[in-house]
Amino acid sequence: MNRIKPSFDLPLSFIAMLSAWLNIYGIWNETNANAYYTAAVTSMLQNPHNFFFGSFDPGGFVTVDKPPVVFWIQTASAAVFGVHGWSVILPQALAGVGSVLLIYALVKPSFGIGAARLSALALACTPIAAAVSRTNNIDSMLVFTLLAGAWLLFSGVRRGKLWPVMGAFALIGVGFNMKMLQAYMVLPAFYLFYLIAFRTNWKKKVGGLAAATAVLLAVSLSWPVAVDSIPASQRPYIGSSQTNSVLELAFGYDGISRLTGNRGQDGVRAAQPDGMDGRGGGGGGSFGTGTKGAFRLFQPELAGQASWLIPFAFAGAGGILASLRKRHFTVRHQETLFWLAWLIPGMIFFSIAGFFHHYYLIMLAPPVAALAGAGWQDLQIRYRSGSGWLVWLFPSATGATTALQWYMIHSFQSRIGAGWYWGIAGAGILATLLLIALKLEKRSIPPVAAAVALLMLLAGPLYWAATPITYGQSAQLPEAGPGSAGGNNRNGGQPDGTASRLGGRNNESLNEGLYAYLKEHQQGEKFLFAATRYSTAVPYIIEKGEAVMAMGGYSGSDPILTAESLQTLVEQGAVRFFLLTGGGGGGSNSGLTQWVIRNGKEIPASAYSAAGGIGGTLYEVVLDR
Repeated sequence: MNRIKPSFDLPLSFIAMLSAWLNIYGIWNETNANAYYTAAVTSMLQNPHNFFFGSFDPGGFVTVDKPPVVFWIQTASAAVFGVHGWSVILPQALAGVGSVLLIYALVKPSFGIGAARLSALALACTPIAAAVSRTNNIDSMLVFTLLAGAWLLFSGVRRGKLWPVMGAFALIGVGFNMKMLQAYMVLPAFYLFYLIAFRTNWKKKVGGLAAATAVLLAVSLSWPVAVDSIPASQRPYIGSSQTNSVLELAFGYDGISRLTGNRGQDGVRAAQPDGMDGRGGGGGGSFGTGTKGAFRLFQPELAGQASWLIPFAFAGAGGILASLRKRHFTVRHQETLFWLAWLIPGMIFFSIAGFFHHYYLIMLAPPVAALAGAGWQDLQIRYRSGSGWLVWLFPSATGATTALQWYMIHSFQSRIGAGWYWGIAGAGILATLLLIALKLEKRSIPPVAAAVALLMLLAGPLYWAATPITYGQSAQLPEAGPGSAGGNNRNGGQPDGTASRLGGRNNESLNEGLYAYLKEHQQGEKFLFAATRYSTAVPYIIEKGEAVMAMGGYSGSDPILTAESLQTLVEQGAVRFFLLTGGGGGGSNSGLTQWVIRNGKEIPASAYSAAGGIGGTLYEVVLDR
């Protein structure tokens, strides 16, 4: 099938500006964004030790629960602009725009400018891609890195050069040091594409793949092995691990536990990633992610995030692969298989995974967008100039996608009104019937009309992608979709009748009276105070740059300390004051609070003029040194 003149003329610059608006507009209103990560950026700015390890606190007591590469970038932004919500979000917002441009660059060489523009537009309008790009969570930067790897892979295969291929696998390794095993979700696509598309004999091909895999592992393990080889006494505890090991974190809490849903030894720890406090949610699943099964991604709890164009994407892939023959295996076929090998394993994972958050679904956005744009190019050409059953793929894809979008919007009808519901359904049905009628009469439509059919299918996703701007969202657990009345997004993207599912602890505010008291009565201790949960420490780290010890790490239940080691720290003069609050975690850490109560002196709230209290009890522990 020969390439034709571009039939979709929306300029790439406009698409990029649309993406920038969806990703950036209003981020200056964010105070601390995901404060857990912003606290780490504040700490990393203080010294190279904290910077290298990704320490949550300035005292270098415990790390955040992810590797530090993205936080290195955020720290660089904060070094230039200062620590603000918008300054730590900006790198992810720009990465989201960069991903749109990379999809264009990936699709254009084989499928043409029109397909590339539509793919870029589809990615820009993917709701969860826009939502997560407006936060300082990691996923937007991860997707940009993986797409850059795909660009190197395509480039290396086209030129028959191994070095770009090795660079592609190295970038997956960089992605591993952003969010660990989530980066490896694209490996089936990278391996398959190299094997079917790289032109050399099989001996050299296998050798090249082995070399690329070695590079992947070397880059992936560089930081984890370096950190694990450093004595525990000379580095922070690895947050959310049970054995103070990065590798255990990667393959346990951030790895297999995501698939199995295993909640860990204390019953809650493994269920608390990225801003959750362990609360179950309404709407099915542990976190409102629907019921496991083949159609999970199309259930109302998840469908609005990244599933809008999945039927069209698969129909488009089917149209492209219909011309596949033993002696006719083109670059278009190879790239289509690449995107399918990215999409299908991801869909399988999210269909069976024990727990994940809505914003992880950004991993599906690039392949869906690429296949939708490339598939549209193939389907509309077949429809206008072909014959046989394949000509019906275009109206069938339009109709199936309309039906899915009708079903998705129906769940939100009472919130957004019937206009969107009937408008998208009516337009889709009309377009489908018109396509069928014209083909039955053996009449065709101009290319621009074919583009309008797909643009109509992007109306719903675009509206959903704009909801973080119009309704607001959680910075810790971003998701797109119409929020509840008042714009507080307590239900986020959840359908009508679903219970509130907004996760993440509400970060506490800094108590000036308490802060003044602690500063006045400190006697050279390393830590201003120790807290039973991270959210208590956050405002003192971000606003004052103080070292505050989160005794149980993020979840409050990391086995960092024993009563004996805590006693040693007190005796060494590292910490003197303890702020004990509810929700401090279970297991060994309940023993820590009991030790503090037994050995400490309660400081009355009147001593630091805390009107209404501070949501906890302050203790002073002084032992013989």
